[in-house]
Amino acid sequence: MNYKADASRTVKGTLGFVVQSSATSLLGLILFAVFARFVSKGEMGAYAGLTFTVTIMQLSGVLGLNTAAARFTAKLLAEGERAEASGVARTILTAAALSGCFFSLLHYFSAPHFSYLMSQSYEYTGFFQAASVIILIYVPLLTIEGLVQGVQEYWRLAMLKVIGQIFRLLVCLWLFTSGWGVYGMIVGWSLLGTIMLLGSIPVLRWHLDFKDGKYGLKPILRYSMPIMAAGLATYLSNSIDLFIVMSYGLPEELGAYNVALAASGALSTILVASATATLLPATSAVYGVANVDGVNKVFFKASRYLALLFTPASFGLASLAWPVILIMGGASYRESTAPLIVIGLTFLIYSLSTPITTSLTAIGETGKFLKITLASVVVGSTVAALSYPIWGIIGAALGRACLSICNLTFGFYQARKVFSPRFDLEALAKSLLASIVMAFTVHVGTSNLPSILSMPIGVMVGVTVYVMMLRLTRAVKDEDLRVLSEAISSKAWRLSEPIMDLASIILTGRRGSWRIQTGKESS
Repeated sequence: MNYKADASRTVKGTLGFVVQSSATSLLGLILFAVFARFVSKGEMGAYAGLTFTVTIMQLSGVLGLNTAAARFTAKLLAEGERAEASGVARTILTAAALSGCFFSLLHYFSAPHFSYLMSQSYEYTGFFQAASVIILIYVPLLTIEGLVQGVQEYWRLAMLKVIGQIFRLLVCLWLFTSGWGVYGMIVGWSLLGTIMLLGSIPVLRWHLDFKDGKYGLKPILRYSMPIMAAGLATYLSNSIDLFIVMSYGLPEELGAYNVALAASGALSTILVASATATLLPATSAVYGVANVDGVNKVFFKASRYLALLFTPASFGLASLAWPVILIMGGASYRESTAPLIVIGLTFLIYSLSTPITTSLTAIGETGKFLKITLASVVVGSTVAALSYPIWGIIGAALGRACLSICNLTFGFYQARKVFSPRFDLEALAKSLLASIVMAFTVHVGTSNLPSILSMPIGVMVGVTVYVMMLRLTRAVKDEDLRVLSEAISSKAWRLSEPIMDLASIILTGRRGSWRIQTGKESS
């Protein structure tokens, strides 16, 4: 098999992960919405707490070996060193298995302390103890995922995640109706990991011989340990507000805040993760050819499309916060609405920092990236800790907002030391105006509607108003349509051509503007 760098293979792999993240996020949201109907707010808080501790233990236990697995395996296979690649895989899997056992036991024996930290009682110790099995499964699994990426089996990995998530959803639904509650979620989580673990091993055996070759652990750890530190810092930057609520609040408050975070999770999981998956390889490739000047151009274009796409998503989520909470948690979680509004508006700031971090990573300035992350964690945790006693979970959301603001402003300051970041302020201003009008219209138009109708009507009204405002302000340029045409074009040109004609008429009022840019004339 050819393991050389292949742009088309990488693009297909990226597309696979985008599709997979969208599918698994949708299934995960459905599962969460059902779960919220079967447990109390206190149990929802316990689930949020164990999710936090399990993730911390996973990131610590994996030691950054998942990234090292992808990097070392891909490099050695590309060089034709299959035996050494197999040795790397065996060394990494052995280390991950031992580390997984250690951190699983550590989590199990720490369970009473976690329960007491969250609730000032030992009532939820059993949940934390049961969740320890997740760490035992997922630490080796994460390294296996890295190995599967290293042998370039992107689509098989994506399909395994979707299949596993479907089985998880079905099993959890059955367990919820049988009264398992939080334990049902733990079983489903473990089942997903087991399916992926068993499904990935045959894929790896096709490419690697685990009995062949040797490779030392020291050079692997030298590469992976800084990645582990960066991963922990990044997770804390995204979850420090949750930890503040877990430490100072009641389980019921933690449960309410967790619903708000879950409701906003689709935007960060699908949109930001997809943007990062696309921007990082693109920026890295441009930097390799055109150095910093190329990065400047990619940054400017990325900021334009992030503004046009993420601004309405941010304001739309804020304007439909209550219908979203009603779907995700039910009427008993009304207090989650205000934090979701804050988080929704903050999402725009968070998304605008994405090209900063990806550009610094592509250039190789990971030290500055880590510095930005740590500074943001300090600011966010301080504001959340000071605000929570006054405003409750709204204060925690304000801490998250300040974290995002610090990430953007301090990140911009650090980026200017390396390259010349420049935002498309025209696109940002026009998308802000369009989104504000959209959000106001949606809020007024849906405020008196029955809850079941607010969401679908709000989305339709929002999309219509935003598109009309884009046309009124002439925010969309012919070049944007050209980019869109390249994104949707395929061998089935007969299908993409009428789509582009319609988009051109709606957004600019001119049918053939995209044809002039692409050089495609109608016959």
